[in-house]
Amino acid sequence: LIGGTVFGFLSDRIGRRPTLLLGLLTNAVAGMCSSLPIFAPSFVQLTIWRFIAGVGVGSTVPPLFTLASEWSSKEVRGVFVTA
Repeated sequence: LIGGTVFGFLSDRIGRRPTLLLGLLTNAVAGMCSSLPIFAPSFVQLTIWRFIAGVGVGSTVPPLFTLASEWSSKEVRGVFVTA
């Protein structure tokens, strides 16, 4: 919910594609940092990194469905958006 809301407003400002890439980058960096013991030596730090990764995952959903509906043809749009 947090990632979708924050990045949803951001996608209105900077566009859907940059927002999608920023969300994927957020997820990748936070996921990598949560797997390395130097960045997450305690349970609290691991939880913080995983929360940030979750925000990155949540931020990719709204622009991804919007881009899928914009780029697909009218005949197959329902299949791409709802599947």
